[in-house]
Amino acid sequence: MKREFSVDKPILEVKGNFTWGLTDHGDEVGSEMSGDEILKKRIHLKHIDIKIKKGDLVVVVGEMGSGKTSLLNAILGEMISVPKDKME
Repeated sequence: MKREFSVDKPILEVKGNFTWGLTDHGDEVGSEMSGDEILKKRIHLKHIDIKIKKGDLVVVVGEMGSGKTSLLNAILGEMISVPKDKME
């Protein structure tokens, strides 16, 4: 079976908000924040919208701690996608 690729159609598309999950970070312990408020505070990548086409050269650069590794983990599916309604 031969796969056909369109030059205009992305072969990788990542869109959304991502977190590592709800974990005990200490600052939420004993707080009166709701689960949704805690989740909003724990979101690590916000408003990601990436489309990569076949043949594109992509470079991820930024300062230490800016989210480069988190972005790559989101692309690999290693982070939890946060639904849009949980962002509001």
